[in-house]
Amino acid sequence: MGNHHINIENEQFIVPKRAKTTTLIMIVAGLVLSIIGFFTIKSGADSSNHEANVQKTETIHAGLQHEPAVENNATHENIIAEDSSHGVNEAHPSVATHNEHETAHNDLAHGEAHAEVHHTKPWYTQVYAAILMNSYYIMLISLGGLFFLCVQYVANAGWATGVLRVPMAMQTFFIVPAVVVMATIYFGGESLYHWIAYQAKHLTILDPGFDPILDAKKWFLNPTFLYIVLPALIVVWYLLGRRMMNLSKREDNEGGNTFFYKSIRTSAAFMVIFGFTFSLLAWLAIMSLDAHWFSTIFGVYHFAILWVSSLSTIMLFTLYLRKHGYLKILTDEHIHDLGKFMFAFCVFWMYIWIAQYLLIWYANIPEESIYYTMRRHTNFDVFFIINIILNFVIPFIAFMTRDAKRNPKVIVVVACSILLGHWIDVYIGIYPGAFDGKVVYPGLLEIGLFLLFAGIFIRWTLESLTKRSLIAKNHPYIEESATHNVGV
Repeated sequence: MGNHHINIENEQFIVPKRAKTTTLIMIVAGLVLSIIGFFTIKSGADSSNHEANVQKTETIHAGLQHEPAVENNATHENIIAEDSSHGVNEAHPSVATHNEHETAHNDLAHGEAHAEVHHTKPWYTQVYAAILMNSYYIMLISLGGLFFLCVQYVANAGWATGVLRVPMAMQTFFIVPAVVVMATIYFGGESLYHWIAYQAKHLTILDPGFDPILDAKKWFLNPTFLYIVLPALIVVWYLLGRRMMNLSKREDNEGGNTFFYKSIRTSAAFMVIFGFTFSLLAWLAIMSLDAHWFSTIFGVYHFAILWVSSLSTIMLFTLYLRKHGYLKILTDEHIHDLGKFMFAFCVFWMYIWIAQYLLIWYANIPEESIYYTMRRHTNFDVFFIINIILNFVIPFIAFMTRDAKRNPKVIVVVACSILLGHWIDVYIGIYPGAFDGKVVYPGLLEIGLFLLFAGIFIRWTLESLTKRSLIAKNHPYIEESATHNVGV
């Protein structure tokens, strides 16, 4: 590195007019589709309720029309019974048994109908589920930018220094979807999470409807963890991200290695805190939708979603900037490295997926297998298969060769496949649990909210990139990155 002088210039990014127009179209289209989807769901629910009321009224009228005949028949039987010395039931005991059986059958049917009504979710549950799904997914991608940034400092890596401004800009958006996630959980909790509605009843072991599984989990599944601990963790992550930004700004302005070493210590603190607390987010926000079910590697599974989706987004932003003449110090070697990361962690995601699935399939324990039963043996099955194809099959095959991981066209296809695939991944992680196994397909609301959140996120990130130079000239490893010196 010392034998070559690298001329590193400041690069001030300006958001292209076309990018502004495209993101604006995404936001407006997403908002329009979301509004149409909202009223479509509401009108569909109103129509279903009207039809149910009509059927109920017709049933009541039909019953009233038959009541006189039943009463006359009963009166006639009573007269016969009084004329007889011993009564009908004594002569034909099977008649009494039959009547008791009919009564018991009707009671059972009534109980089943009551249970079905009890588990029927209100129409606005889909609205909350759609908001949770899209805000949570965008939050993972944005949070992944902070994780990428901190990993490079902790690992003392130099190769990625030239691209660090991208994940740094991505992580500034994190708090926005995080607030939306928490607001959705707070206002829609009782309709989304069965355990919240259950705990509101304060049932004891002697009460009908008492659930021993949910009762045993109340030490963790409770409002304290959901509404206090989880938001506190999000705030801690956000503050550490802000500190990383401030240290980077001071490094740009003042130079020296002081802020670099402080960034390493801050990154180390984030990695420790994040490593121990991220699973709480996945458990409380997503896994508790299926409150009777649990998986010991669920947090790792959602970390895999976060990591590979963030890598794909970083790659897309990087290619976009290079296409418009920015990030001149980056070479095909840097793109190749990011491509290898995407390839490796697609395999890692599949490894975690298959580890969770095979262990549950092999053990075949009902309280564990119900999670996959709801997703594998219903109409969710098509998304179950598409999930694997988009997130593993396509990236694995497309990125097998070295040249493919350097080809922008192939990279864009793979990155889009991964991002769409994990959107579906989050969908099938949320909807079956939120709707008690009932199949609810993604519609205009889900697509509209995705476009809305994605459009705001892209525009926010691009605007954040304009705040400072795209090149961290005072970073001690910037020349190492420019020469792609990896120490071997």
